[in-house]
Order: sequence, then C-alpha cells, then structure tokens
Amino acid sequence: MDIDPQALRAEEKAIKELERRMHWQFSSASTRQGTPNNQARYTETDDDDDDDKNYTPRSRPHTAVIARGADGRFSKGKRVIPSKRKTGRPVKLVDEHTCASTAGILSRSLRALCRILDEHGVHVSRLADKYNRSEKYITKVLNNTAKVLGDYDIIEDDYKYVKESVRRKYPPKESDTEVQCAENPSTEARKAAFESAIKPLEFTDATPPKTYNDKPARPTLHQYLAGLQPPLSNILPALVAKGLDDAMLHAMLAQQWAPEQQEKVLTMLVETGAMTAVQKVLFESGMAQYQGTRKTGYAAF
Repeated sequence: MDIDPQALRAEEKAIKELERRMHWQFSSASTRQGTPNNQARYTETDDDDDDDKNYTPRSRPHTAVIARGADGRFSKGKRVIPSKRKTGRPVKLVDEHTCASTAGILSRSLRALCRILDEHGVHVSRLADKYNRSEKYITKVLNNTAKVLGDYDIIEDDYKYVKESVRRKYPPKESDTEVQCAENPSTEARKAAFESAIKPLEFTDATPPKTYNDKPARPTLHQYLAGLQPPLSNILPALVAKGLDDAMLHAMLAQQWAPEQQEKVLTMLVETGAMTAVQKVLFESGMAQYQGTRKTGYAAF
C-alpha cells in the first residue's frame, strides 16, 4: 500500500501541534502553581512550513497572553501592561493661599475680614477671587445677609475675630471720633467733657427756654457747640483731643482769661486743625452773644 507523503507530513505536523499544545498547557499549569517552570522554553522546527523559525515563548505571571489567530495557529505571547488608573487632579477643598473652604459658607473670621477689607476699599470682585466665591455671595456677606451657622454676625465685633496684624494694617474707620476719645482719654477733664457730650439733649420746645436768673446756667462744651448757628457739634472730638474742656469754656465765657490769651488758644486750635478759620469766627461770635445776654440774665445756651 502506497503512503501519501503529503498525508504523512500532515499527520506529523498535527502530532507536533498537539505536542506543542500539551507542552504549553503543562507550562501554564506549572506557572499558576508557582513551580520553577515559569521560564519554560522549547524549540520547534518544520522544514515544510514557510513561517518556520525558532520559537521561544516565555510565560510571565499576569503578563503573557496567547491568542489564536484566524488560521487556527497560536501566535506569540504579548505582554500586557496594565494601564495606570486616571485619577485626575484632586478637587481642592481648601485654598492653599487663603485656607478658605471652596465649598459652603465662609468662617466667621473670614466674613469679618471681608467686611474690614471692603471698608478699606477692596473691591467685591477681588474678594470673590481671593476666597473663591461668587460676587453675589460676597455681597451678602458684606450686607450681613449671607447664610451662616446660627444667628447673623454682629458687625461691631468683627475686629475680635481677626489677627492683631490685620487690626494694625486695617484699623477701624470711625465716622464719629467720640468713641475714640472715650477709649483713650488723656485727662479726667476730657473724660468728663465726653460724658457730657454724649448725653442727648431734650428740648420740649423749638425755641430755647428763657430764664431770668441772676446767674444763668453755664453750658457744657457740647451744648455750646450745638447752640451755635450753624451748629459745630462735629468738631467736639477734635477740641476734646486738643485739651479743650468745659472748665476752659466756662473761663472764656466768664471773661476770666485775657483777650490775648483767649485769642492765642483759639489760634492754636486753628493751626492744629481742630477747627477752621470760619469755625473760629463762629465760635467767637457765640461767645460774644453769650457774654452780651449774660448781663441781662438771659442764657442763650
């Protein structure tokens, strides 16, 4: 019986393919069991195969993959490199420069700082950029209408929540310097003058009451300035700061000072900025009016 050489070669080729599969399965099983056979190698030669060449597969744990091609043959193992997980940039919950939370409401100290900076001319847009908030929210903070934990802020206590360096760099802006005079009185006379100045004046009638006493009531410095036309109550803190008090005013109204001494004191107040030249004229006119009415027993102040 004649043997077909082609059929014989095909059979030998199939046997070799089967052996190669069995060898690969054995090598893979050894790798999974942790045996030293994870570097198994073998060499295949085929004289009739055009793609014949030395083949040395290497099995590495979790890196080698054998894929079957369209022709039914196994291709070389390809190393699989696991891709790195894309984490992206972390969300910043705290700003690195201002230590302000980028979500939610600002802390009590930062709300106080916003209002202090606003008083010193910092624009709302700059505050919004600084603290990573919307201009609408910053506006609510400045108006003390923003949502907070608890009751709304007491704006007068803002400087209690900021650092000493902030208080020095951004001191409070006083619209009325009477509070400053009360906190730092240099003499008891200044303190007494301030206490008399902050007392509200009660008038039952638009016109001042007429009294015909032998000794008319002496006005305080605050009452005297308020009785001038126009009133000069706004210069009271400056006069108190320069040392002018009720006792000095009474001495001038009673003409206990020499005219030269009185003129020198008023000129000094003008030169130091406590009053203007026009206010000095009004001040002297009020004194002349008081001294004229004092002779008739009528107190205009």
